[in-house]
Amino acid sequence: GGETKAMEYFRSFLSSRGANYSTGISSPNSSWTTGSRLSPYLTWGHISLRHVIVTTKQKQEELRAAKKKAPSTPSPWLRSLASFQSRMHWRSHFIQKLESQPSLEKQDQCLAFSHLRRQPDDFNEKYFEAWCQGRTGFPF
Repeated sequence: GGETKAMEYFRSFLSSRGANYSTGISSPNSSWTTGSRLSPYLTWGHISLRHVIVTTKQKQEELRAAKKKAPSTPSPWLRSLASFQSRMHWRSHFIQKLESQPSLEKQDQCLAFSHLRRQPDDFNEKYFEAWCQGRTGFPF
């Protein structure tokens, strides 16, 4: 585990799995094969965010240089790595946001939606069982 596993996942992401990151990350069906899998390793400090950002930028520079040599060869890599970089920045943004404003975890950003939060005694066993069995009447 630890740093060794983090580096293994990161190398795998930069060499193959990351090519379709931008199109696959939002799908539960494909995110396992296109995602970086770095979240727990970043969270626990097994790999540094600085290393991830710098190494990703180096990969982007290599890809841009290769694209200049063969401009007609299409590749999803540059777009995917730009999306990945963006996610890394948003990750840091929201960590900072939660540290400086911990109430965000339990308070609505838009108070107009406060009524949607759970209220005392609003649990409906019948609705819950229908949800568990996939019988809500709403397609997923």
